[in-house]
Amino acid sequence: YLKDLGVQTVMCGNLATLRLTKEVGLRPMGGFGLNLFNSSALEAAYNMGLKEVIISPELSGKEIKRLYAPYGQKLFAVCYGRQPLMLTRNCPVKNGIGCRGKKEYCHLTDRKGNTFPVVCENGFCEILNTKTTDLLDCLESLSVDCGCLCFTIESPEDTKEILIAYRSRKGRNAKDFTRGLFRSGVL
Repeated sequence: YLKDLGVQTVMCGNLATLRLTKEVGLRPMGGFGLNLFNSSALEAAYNMGLKEVIISPELSGKEIKRLYAPYGQKLFAVCYGRQPLMLTRNCPVKNGIGCRGKKEYCHLTDRKGNTFPVVCENGFCEILNTKTTDLLDCLESLSVDCGCLCFTIESPEDTKEILIAYRSRKGRNAKDFTRGLFRSGVL
């Protein structure tokens, strides 16, 4: 059915999705849910048929440079977007203000006043990081084949501004963002 709609590639965030994608004859791409953190993981992903993968957003710039992608495998990195922190079927907002179980944006506030967006869709709720990862000023030192921009709760105007900034590689007036672990890594 998806082929009839013109779909060619499926982003696979887990091994079950990878298996299904291959069974229906579509091209799989490894999503960041696979947590591809080192060269051994990249090789295993390649051997499972993943010729294009999004590497773990937990890697630092130095760790990314040390990666070896086998046989021309294409590496992608998330350059912009709110990192998902948790995926749940039980909406954490439901008991407070009431979740309607459809695509909408709510938020949770922690004891320090940080606001975490909650996006509900198709019976699942995704809790997103309070800050947006933005690597616009790090693009020159990012050694991957392609960068990914992941939009979740941005307005059409904000989306347009971000796309223009990344296309021109010129800074914008981003106030509250993080570079994630790009400079420090987890090791």
